[in-house]
Amino acid sequence: VRLNDARTGSVDLSAIPLAGVDRVELLRSGASALYGSDAIAGVVYVSTARTGESGFHFDVSTTAYPLAHPEGQEALLAAQSLSAGLKTGLGAVTLSTSAGLDRAADTLPVAAGSTGNSDYQLVRNAGLLGGYIDLGAVGALFGGIGKASVFGRTVEKGVPGRQASPTLNASQSEQEARVAASWGTDALADGAVSLSGDLSGTWARLHFVDPDEWPDGTDAAHDSLGMEANLRSELLVGPAIVRTGLSGSVNTASSTMIGDRQRFFAGVYLVPEFAFGEFTLAPSLRYDAYSDFSAGLSYGLGAAWSTGGLKLSVNAASAYKAPSFNDLYWPADAYTQGNPDLEAERGWSAELGADFNPVLGGVELALSAYPYFRYVDSMINWADNGSFVWTPTNIDKAAYLGADLAASLAIGPGFSSLSYSYTLAKNLSDGSDFADADRLAYVPLHTLSVEAGARIGKVRASVDASYRMGLLASSFSGNYELPDLLLIGLSAEAEALPGTFLGISIDNLLDEAYVENAGYPMPGLSVTASLRLIK
Repeated sequence: VRLNDARTGSVDLSAIPLAGVDRVELLRSGASALYGSDAIAGVVYVSTARTGESGFHFDVSTTAYPLAHPEGQEALLAAQSLSAGLKTGLGAVTLSTSAGLDRAADTLPVAAGSTGNSDYQLVRNAGLLGGYIDLGAVGALFGGIGKASVFGRTVEKGVPGRQASPTLNASQSEQEARVAASWGTDALADGAVSLSGDLSGTWARLHFVDPDEWPDGTDAAHDSLGMEANLRSELLVGPAIVRTGLSGSVNTASSTMIGDRQRFFAGVYLVPEFAFGEFTLAPSLRYDAYSDFSAGLSYGLGAAWSTGGLKLSVNAASAYKAPSFNDLYWPADAYTQGNPDLEAERGWSAELGADFNPVLGGVELALSAYPYFRYVDSMINWADNGSFVWTPTNIDKAAYLGADLAASLAIGPGFSSLSYSYTLAKNLSDGSDFADADRLAYVPLHTLSVEAGARIGKVRASVDASYRMGLLASSFSGNYELPDLLLIGLSAEAEALPGTFLGISIDNLLDEAYVENAGYPMPGLSVTASLRLIK
């Protein structure tokens, strides 16, 4: 089920319960065109575990900010999380259910002052109380596999506002419900043909209240309703796998501030994959039609060569992206405002790739490198408009030059990983050459992440660190660079009894004062204790 919708245009990954996630993959080849025109250059694929052996799990955790306790005892009970899940068989059907609760205190202590020497301030009206429930069923159906799921989530939270202009009485509630059903088989024509289809529906509501907003306060509700259907097929023809599909959706939004909006969408794609020994070629083609924007053609070409543990690849693509409802119609308030005059975005990208996974006996080694370049016309970009109001605009021309490097190593009980990202993002709208153009805000130039640890007996312990430099923020007077940032964390978990795990983790070990977005300071050192029961 594609979680992007016309209202948001993106996905809130924090709304996906981790308890149900089986694996997360990044698809880079042309096959990502199966998931939407704006995903043709890559897509994050989150797989949930609804089959397998029967079992039960229970997780609970609590987070404290011990260095901030002089600011109030709530710092020691800052946040709690609880989740539980059950999976069982009923005849030929596997049933799964999970549920969870999250709570955060009304006052959040944030690190302030000079880097590495944090004082603490309290951000008030930061409370949160939310929960979710997820039900699923998988079983044999009409010669294939049928799946069905129901998901619901509700959150009540305060909206603290910017540090310089707090909103002490603002609140926001969010509700979401999603149902999905799918069927598929790969046994047609003696396995040469596979067919699958899915149907999903989503309802969501956002209700924002700020009685203090000038001049008469704000009480705004935004409802969205969406339905999407997909039909996919794979046909094995000689050395080729031909993937085709149809997709369609209806999205509506009803708001007390912007009225009623709707979007009808239909798309068709063709993604053949040709295998010639160690060489694979995967072109992709999509055509997407919208009721409120011009139709768009997206296309790409991926090629790969594999031998032993080495894989070399190249991908090139052009993708079309229509603005989301939020981009166009986000209601104007003191901090944000949509832009109904936005144009659709067109991007071109090229990427080289190398993956090396040699077989070294008891040593697990993985290396990867992905340099890339992306050029965008009419790029949709949310930023400060110069009067402290965030609004989206079309950047006439923008370009990204970067590389993603990664390595992981496991020897016996020890494991380690290293990743590095370089992203040089430039605004070319004024006609400047790439070398002389201004950089885009909120895109870090360098990001380095390291983790090392070991599993010894029934104990797993690790240390991780991330380093960020070259991040620009935007303000009334233009972009300015935020300080470099080093964050270090520690974690350990031990199996105290069979199926019972006790854990502790420390984030921001150096108690750094920093911001991700100007005006919103982040917490300092935090300690989280956890308990997991698995049966």
